[in-house]
Amino acid sequence: MLTFAKGGAPVKKVTLIKDLIKNSVQFALTGSSIRCEFSICDDLWPVEIDESQIGQVINNLIINAVQAMQAGGVIKVIAENIYIDSEKVIPLNEGRYIKLSIEDIGDGISKEHLDKIFDPYFTTKEKGSGLGLSITYSIIKKHNGYITVESEVGIGTTFHIYLPALEKEVLAGEKKKERELIIGKGRILLMDDEGIVRDVLGAMLRYIGFNNSRWNGRREGDKETH
Repeated sequence: MLTFAKGGAPVKKVTLIKDLIKNSVQFALTGSSIRCEFSICDDLWPVEIDESQIGQVINNLIINAVQAMQAGGVIKVIAENIYIDSEKVIPLNEGRYIKLSIEDIGDGISKEHLDKIFDPYFTTKEKGSGLGLSITYSIIKKHNGYITVESEVGIGTTFHIYLPALEKEVLAGEKKKERELIIGKGRILLMDDEGIVRDVLGAMLRYIGFNNSRWNGRREGDKETH
């Protein structure tokens, strides 16, 4: 429920989403006979997302697809780079986006229900909560993205997700920043009763510039025992 509240604001970081897509789909299909075909652009642009929340989105959509495909079959997952210009037909700002499409060959959604599927608590399932797609919609909106759906009864359903993409230079800068070694100075007192721990941690501290004094677990005047 935090997803609908201010406390559910995404904790974003720059991410290459390719592996997240594959891992989330494969996790959601665990124990299922449904297969998945991936078509993911090799040079997919980086995005700034909350990985946990976007993973939840993918998980929700895949589970919905599995439940709709009682006779089995294949889910198609497509991810590509797109540019939305000023002549857009969807309510997004002009710019670069990742478009993620999840297509099933299940029962489909009737036209009378299609406009309601993102409403909280709306469901056509006997044991459904009606929150999965509502949460999905909320997460995408909080990422400044957009989600649409196409469906035909007896044919299947396709969800399209649009997420704002970043320039490659942003990701390169993030990686460079992560690789920078912290250099320290000064003296650190290191205390541990395990000699190997003192040796290893002492070497690590010296490597990044610190001097260290090590406490061997005994007070001055104590006799060493074996």
